[in-house]
Amino acid sequence: DGTGLHVSVIDQGPGLDPVELQHLFDRFYRGHTARQGTFGTGMGLSITRGLLAAAGGRVWAENMPGAGAKFSIFVPGATRPATLPE
Repeated sequence: DGTGLHVSVIDQGPGLDPVELQHLFDRFYRGHTARQGTFGTGMGLSITRGLLAAAGGRVWAENMPGAGAKFSIFVPGATRPATLPE
């Protein structure tokens, strides 16, 4: 949109638990399902949020209507038209 880079990823899963949604980006937070069967420290999304905040950007998650989750990032920056070598 001329103000920076916006990237979103949408899945077709069951979506995010609304109770856990507000904690996804907290340090060391691991959702109920992740605690039961996967490895990790719960730092990935927190680190992502910190790095983007340092650059003036942001990251967020939301549930899609019907089903699925959407994770989005925005990184501000000047844009310029792409030029291809001849």
